[in-house]
This record gives sequence, structure tokens and C-alpha cells, in this order.
Amino acid sequence: MDTREGQQQKQHDHDPPGLRLWERAEQVRLARGWSKTELAERMGMGRVTYDRLRTQENKPQAKTVRRVADAIGISHTEAGVLAGLIEQPASRMEQVLTDAIAGHLRGVPSEAERHVRALREAGQESGKTLGDVLVLAGLAEPDELKVTRKDPVVEELEDDPELPDDIKKEFLDGYRRLRAEVAARVRECHTD
Repeated sequence: MDTREGQQQKQHDHDPPGLRLWERAEQVRLARGWSKTELAERMGMGRVTYDRLRTQENKPQAKTVRRVADAIGISHTEAGVLAGLIEQPASRMEQVLTDAIAGHLRGVPSEAERHVRALREAGQESGKTLGDVLVLAGLAEPDELKVTRKDPVVEELEDDPELPDDIKKEFLDGYRRLRAEVAARVRECHTD
């Protein structure tokens, strides 16, 4: 950690616990042109309660953090981290999975789940798979879309006791190349 990062971390260690969440809310408020009163109303709290995040020495309540997160459009996990209620997830993947699991347990889809569902539905409307949509949108490359769950074709080939292993491997490699080629063609059709 460089000296500036170390100084910033020391500063954050002495800041009121809700300050970083308040700062993020202020960034969003200013970017959207909302008044403090309007933002507080969107959060379902008074302006004084909202401003208390900036100075209060105690950690904010979880319900307050969720209200702020919902009003400014960030995940509950991110808001919890900013408010000091939960530790920083080790990775973005961990954060997405944590949000997805928490949302599933609450019966509320996570932001990531909503985006994936929207992409899947858009693909279905145009006869495309989710993988095709990800490739067409430039969010993934065909070779990144490895099947880790058994594809029925792959499963059938692998489970066939009559086929020697070298033939199975050849068929599977050909199948993967064919999928990549189809995805590339689909992408070309949509860029023309």
C-alpha cells in the first residue's frame, strides 16, 4: 500500500462509520440533481436522519443502510461495506454471489440476477441463447463460454461406452469448435 492509500485508510478508520455511505449517496444525489430533502424522502427518512450518517459515531442500522442502497441504486452488500456493517468481499464475484444468495433468500432477485434474466429474455425473444446475447453484446467471447454443467450432447458422447476415448475427444473438440463458429457467425450477422 502506498503512503497516500495508507493515509486514506487511517483517515477512514477514524471517520464516523456511515460517512462513506453518506458520501456515495451525496455523489448520486448531486449527479441526479436531487435536493437533500428529495433524497431523504426517497429513502423514507427525514433529512436530519440522513445527514446523521455523516457524523454519527455509531454504525447505522441495517434497515437504514438498505433504504439508502435502494434509493441510490447500489447493492445492499456494497452499502453494508460502505457503512462498515460487513467486511469488504474478497472479490467482485464474491460480492455478486453474496447479493444473489441474499436476494434469493429474501425472495428478491439481485441486481445481477435481474440483468441476466433481462438478457436471457431478450435472447429468447429473438431466438438466441443467453450465451449468444453475451457474445453479441460484447460481454463475453465464445471461448469464454465453457459449459461446466453437462450439455446433453456432451453428456451423451461422454457416457457412450461404445466410443473409444480418442474418438470422444475428437467429437467433443469438433462440437466446441462448431459452437464457437456458430456464435461468431451470429455476431457477424448482427454487426452488419
